[in-house]
Amino acid sequence: MLVDDLKLGFRQLIKSPGFSATAILTLALAIGANMAVFSLVDAVLLKPLPYPQPERLAVVSLVYSRDGVAIDRVAAGLTGVVWQAIRDQVKSIDAAVWSGLSARISLVAENRALTVAPQRVSAGYFRVLGVTPAIGREFAADEDVVGGAAVAVLSDRLWHSAFNGDAAVVGQTILLKGEPHTVVGIMPASFRASADADLWTPVRPSTQGEGSGGNYGVIARLRDGVGWAQASAEIAAAADPLLGRRTSASGVSVSHGLMPLQAEMTSDVRTPLLLLSAAVGVVLLVGCVNLAGLLLARAGRRTREIATRLALGGDRRTVIRQLLMESLVLSAIGGVAGVVLGQIAVRVLNRSASDLLLTPWGSVGLDARVLGVAVVLTLLTTILFGLVPAIHATRVDVQAALAEGGTRSVAGGARGWPRRLLVMAEVALGVVLLVAAGLLIRTFVHLQTISPGFEPRNLIAASASLEDARYEDHARIARLFDDSLARLRRVPGIESAAVSLGLPYERILNMGAQIVGPGGQPGDFRFTTMTYVSPGYFETLRLPVRRGRSFSDRDTATAPPAIIVNESFARRYFAERDPVGQQVRVAGAVREVIGVADNVQQRGGFNGYGPLDALPAIYVPFS
Repeated sequence: MLVDDLKLGFRQLIKSPGFSATAILTLALAIGANMAVFSLVDAVLLKPLPYPQPERLAVVSLVYSRDGVAIDRVAAGLTGVVWQAIRDQVKSIDAAVWSGLSARISLVAENRALTVAPQRVSAGYFRVLGVTPAIGREFAADEDVVGGAAVAVLSDRLWHSAFNGDAAVVGQTILLKGEPHTVVGIMPASFRASADADLWTPVRPSTQGEGSGGNYGVIARLRDGVGWAQASAEIAAAADPLLGRRTSASGVSVSHGLMPLQAEMTSDVRTPLLLLSAAVGVVLLVGCVNLAGLLLARAGRRTREIATRLALGGDRRTVIRQLLMESLVLSAIGGVAGVVLGQIAVRVLNRSASDLLLTPWGSVGLDARVLGVAVVLTLLTTILFGLVPAIHATRVDVQAALAEGGTRSVAGGARGWPRRLLVMAEVALGVVLLVAAGLLIRTFVHLQTISPGFEPRNLIAASASLEDARYEDHARIARLFDDSLARLRRVPGIESAAVSLGLPYERILNMGAQIVGPGGQPGDFRFTTMTYVSPGYFETLRLPVRRGRSFSDRDTATAPPAIIVNESFARRYFAERDPVGQQVRVAGAVREVIGVADNVQQRGGFNGYGPLDALPAIYVPFS
């Protein structure tokens, strides 16, 4: 009987090619979108991390609470003193540390110069993750100390691209950051770290320099038999006494705790992915409601056919089954088409995911789990858009339908309530999608039209790594900048050139600044960002200096310390006073404000600022 129903279903769909094409295309788009998004959600949020016992991996986080309720967690920002306390006092975990300060560096291999992405980690980092190098070893404890041997572990990707997969590179010396490093290990091809790194070097944690600020993160593995509550309590007992201030003036308290590693790795994308999943789920519902309406309309034209079947002794359940089989055929074809569209979408996602760092531990793909979801969606859509129309279509007055031809029996009178209900549901779901899409479009338009503060046309940026043994002192860096800028300015077509630590839209140094004189309180340091620039920076960006003057060649190391602030800094910290001539203590010295520049947009998301905002900024002459 099921085979006969399927044959009948195919014949009915062939008889209505327009309806069939519309239904299949609707289902293909809805199911394809859901499959693509689910494959991403599955790869990022649902699949366990590719490490042994990933459920026992964690990171030490700063927990911000108000009235005993956690409001935020930050899985980095630890100092060297905190790391030492955790390492020496907390016995319930096996821990290692990584540094959040890692910029691209230079690598010279086989007479080729490459720019590579490093990650600095401590001895035991790979042991904590449970992954051993495929060739060689990881760092030894005596290498992960200040003054320790310069060593490196390569990723499988870099090993093949730079060294042609030659195992003899282990034990050899490479030139990294202008310094010789010995290659001690090569990680497996399947290994993925929390950062998309090409190689790893020892972090050499200390309490000075970067270790005096919140630049470390700690990864931990709970030892056998240890629970999360016990480990978190031990970490808090060891690290919390080292916090300078545990409760702010606003009543927010901070402490240390543990956060699952996968939750930390996906914290930035979890909410957007869940919102995207909800959106495509609503799209599927809209498609099903739309198809249900089409089937009801189609059933109105088939009333005489259905009444004839019932008059000839057909069972109502049999007719419902036949109509459901028609819906199943539609869903199956739409599901297959959705798989094809989903595969295309997944390929697009894979090309962009590496840039977005959505999946640092693997690529998105249509595996058995995703195909299983496609089957479930196909069956679910059959029930969603097929069951109610099938039941409703069989509720006919056989005698009246045969006498009148069945043209009004479904749509007329009280029998029109299913259509009205479907229309109301489709309008409601459509409004939800339109409002959400409108908000997203408004945000996108705002980001596209927000004033950058500078003139971006004909402006080109290039970056270079100064994390190199050749640039250990100011004089060598100054020579590099001067010579490079002089050569650039001689290139035909280049009007001007300058150097800065960072660019607009980037996140640069976060500093504390204290207003000296009226309006300032001793020890009252205010939040600001800071970057160094060379003379000509504001002119090159055509970033207006509205008050005072720009930097010039006379702002040398022997000249009085000078800074330029932006409008956001001036409004926030100088109120109605003229900032020019005021003094600010920043970066260990009292400096005079010589100018006020327009705002540029910077990456924020902290201290109450938006993800992209005009943060208070200080510019210091490079000299």
